[in-house]
Amino acid sequence: MMFNRKSYGFTLIELLIVIVIIAVLVTITASSYREAQESSRDSKRKSDLAKLEAALERFYSDNNKYPNDNGVGGLIVCPDGTALTWGEDHAFQCTIGGSDKVYMNEMPKDPRDSRGYFYNATDINNNPCDNNDTNSGNDCFKYIISAQIEDAQDKDVINLTGCSPQTGATPTYNYCVPRGQRKQV
Repeated sequence: MMFNRKSYGFTLIELLIVIVIIAVLVTITASSYREAQESSRDSKRKSDLAKLEAALERFYSDNNKYPNDNGVGGLIVCPDGTALTWGEDHAFQCTIGGSDKVYMNEMPKDPRDSRGYFYNATDINNNPCDNNDTNSGNDCFKYIISAQIEDAQDKDVINLTGCSPQTGATPTYNYCVPRGQRKQV
C-alpha cells in the first residue's frame, strides 16, 4: 500500500538554503554600506581641509603670514590671541586692525567624531613660529593640516607628496595638505 503524502510546506534543507542565501546578501550589503560611509566621511575630510586651506590663504593675503597654532594642533590662534576650537559653532574670524574679518563661517570637525584636524604652522626654517612677537622674525610662513583618512588604500594617503602628517598625536593622522612654502619678504 502506497501512501500519498501531500506537501504543505518547505523541507528543512530548502529553508536552510534560503537562510544561507539571505545571510550572504546581508553580509555583502552591509560591507558595501560601510565602505560607502567611510568614503563619504573621507570626502568630507578632504573637502574640509580644502576649505580650510582657502581660508588660510585669504588670511595670508590679508596678513602676509599664516595664523599661529597652539603647539598641539588642536587650535588656530589669531594674531589678537583668539583661540578657535575645531568643530565649535563659530567662525574662523580674527580681529585685525580693530575690525573682524571672517575667513570661514564654521570651524570644521571630523565627520565621525568630535576630534578636529591637526594644524601646524612653522617659520621659513620649519621652526615653531610666533606671529605675536613682532621682533622675533619667525612669523608663520608654512603650515600642514592633517586628517585621519579611514580608507588606507586611498591614493592620497599612499602617495603623500610634500608633507608628513602629524604622527605623534592620537589618533595618528595619515593625510595632509602642505601649503605655504612662502618666502619671507
